[in-house]
Amino acid sequence: PHFTILREVVDFSFGRSSQNALKEVKKFTKESDFQLLHLSVLREYLAMEFCSDPAIPYDLERCLDDFVFLTFLVGNDFLPHMPSLDIGDGAFDLLFTLYTQQRTTWPTDNPYLTKDGEICDPHRLE
Repeated sequence: PHFTILREVVDFSFGRSSQNALKEVKKFTKESDFQLLHLSVLREYLAMEFCSDPAIPYDLERCLDDFVFLTFLVGNDFLPHMPSLDIGDGAFDLLFTLYTQQRTTWPTDNPYLTKDGEICDPHRLE
């Protein structure tokens, strides 16, 4: 968890005429704008978010697995996004909000999307 990521700031919402803004990352970056992300700090914030409801069982590693899975749905530098889930349109914020809301409705013995690299219940993705 003690990794730090330094990357150029990318505005995925700028110039939405392109089908996939990721293809034009170089066009939208500025040499002087960078983001620094400490993964240990991200873990701490996610831990606070996921353990906020004591009625729901909480396993940070399982929650992090679900978080990574959600990021795959909106795409990254190597995977395209799902057709209706574009990060530039706020898809990740929406998915994360829905995930935290829906966790409260799932059975308390398994309030997660994934387990051991597999989807627990595909109906939870509908």
